[in-house]
Amino acid sequence: MYIEIGAPESEPVTLEEAKRHLRLVDTIVTEIEPDDPEGEPVTVTSHPDDDYIKNLIGVAREWGEAFQGRSWVTRTITAYLNEWPSCPLKLPMGPVQEITSVSYFTPDGTEVDVDQSAYWLSPDGVLYGKGWPSEPLRERLGVKIVYKAGYGDAGAVPTRCKQAVLLMVGHWYENREEVVVDSSATSATQIPAAAEMLLYQERDIPI
Repeated sequence: MYIEIGAPESEPVTLEEAKRHLRLVDTIVTEIEPDDPEGEPVTVTSHPDDDYIKNLIGVAREWGEAFQGRSWVTRTITAYLNEWPSCPLKLPMGPVQEITSVSYFTPDGTEVDVDQSAYWLSPDGVLYGKGWPSEPLRERLGVKIVYKAGYGDAGAVPTRCKQAVLLMVGHWYENREEVVVDSSATSATQIPAAAEMLLYQERDIPI
């Protein structure tokens, strides 16, 4: 199986939540002039590390999702198979919300949609076929399954996942070097044990 994972609609932790966790105070004040000449300028505050923290949030979310084998915030996933599944198929990177489409490619590369009556999705994200098309498939990646996965919006992500992201962001923010000379110090590349413990609770390990 080969899968393409789309970007989530948002991150499970906001920049403001991460900065509160890091106990950072905004130090840059910017006045944005309004488009309307009669309007009042808008004052915006920020921190010099805002972009760096946003990047850490994304990296922590990616690591957490890969560790659990799950999607957190809603996104589109496309799975490709070389042939029709001979048994019920557990779709990866769930929880699966819905199947968007199932299609297949003929040997000449033509993509053909499969009618929705030919399959159904169980609540636990398993795809069942009622009778797959018998037409020949192209040699590789002949079956395409597109689906929505994730708990929902950022507010629907379990608290344990958000806390794990905050712990990883805090660790990487304080330890920016890849190599730590002091043997008694914690490696910057190490994942905090508390974050792993939080994410172990719902880890989906392929069988």
